[in-house]
Amino acid sequence: MIFLGLRKENISIALVLLLSAASFAIRSEMLIALWGGGIVLYVMFNFHKLTMSEGRADVFLWMMLTLVTFSLPYALLNSISSAFHYFVFVMTLLASYLMRESLCCLYQSVRFVLYSFQLGIVLFVFYHGFEGFPLDNMIPGSSSNVITSLLIVLQAAFSILNYSVNRRFDIFPALITMLICIIGYGRGSLIASFLIVFVNVACFVFSSKRIFFVTILAFVLGVLAAGERLNERVMVLVNSKTKIGSGLHDSSRLEMHKDYFAKMDVITAFVGVNYDGTSIENKYNGNPHSSYIRAHHIFGVLFIFGILVSLVVLAGLNATLPVRLYVLSLSAIVLFRAATEPVLFPTALDIFYYGFIFALLYKPKGGEGKEARVC
Repeated sequence: MIFLGLRKENISIALVLLLSAASFAIRSEMLIALWGGGIVLYVMFNFHKLTMSEGRADVFLWMMLTLVTFSLPYALLNSISSAFHYFVFVMTLLASYLMRESLCCLYQSVRFVLYSFQLGIVLFVFYHGFEGFPLDNMIPGSSSNVITSLLIVLQAAFSILNYSVNRRFDIFPALITMLICIIGYGRGSLIASFLIVFVNVACFVFSSKRIFFVTILAFVLGVLAAGERLNERVMVLVNSKTKIGSGLHDSSRLEMHKDYFAKMDVITAFVGVNYDGTSIENKYNGNPHSSYIRAHHIFGVLFIFGILVSLVVLAGLNATLPVRLYVLSLSAIVLFRAATEPVLFPTALDIFYYGFIFALLYKPKGGEGKEARVC
């Protein structure tokens, strides 16, 4: 049961995370309003946890708030909708910071959300069948890219928090995510999900030194490599049922990138470029299909700088080199997916990205909060 292990004290965190994921996927105005009210209440009731004494976590929090707040005036001049984006960013950043003390609660809540979405998607696909592109019809107004991109963020956050809590690499959930991404037809999510599986398998093999497992894995790979007919069938399936078959070249995204950067000058490089007259506005309904172009468009270069700093923060974690490499690898996969879909910066899913950053940065002093981090 996916509900087992979700303690009573975790319910508020789980509800906020579930509403964050659901509002991103479904994009109903009523659900977005419910998410907004829920996250405001969570921040209000936990605001007493906001401190100025935790080193890098506090520095990162206040730096991000300062960068985006300085960007707000010219963002509002470009578009009044920037006020909503500012609300989303501030609330997700504060909520993820306030969840930092409860590493185990955060892990269990992310696991609950991931397993819930995986189960719901698998049941939907089995009920409606595999013909065509079933995930495109799952949520009205949302494409399969939205669903699979959401799963990539959830899976990466789960994998990082799972290792932080249990020192374990759970490969099965990552395989389910990859299977769903194959069904979802997408190219970027399929590559990202494969990389998540690869990183987890590689870390599982080399960290545990399971010679027997390595031998069996090598044998299986050898059999698959020798099975020419099986390889041929797999390649036909991948080429016909996913966008991988058309290659990595994406003329639509290249056109949007070219149009956006063509409008950039010294001023707009700092404050952000508007979409007027570009293919983003004229052909793609204002969707640049890139978190970074969207982030720059809304808040300018200061926000982009903050995103880059998050990688520096992860690289500087007070942990062993293998742990830092594992966290950085999965974070890089999420950021890779964000490059081809507006999945983060700022969206409701930011709470998962900043959530594991603050959880990893948090260091209780004098044993305080230790119980909250033990499952």
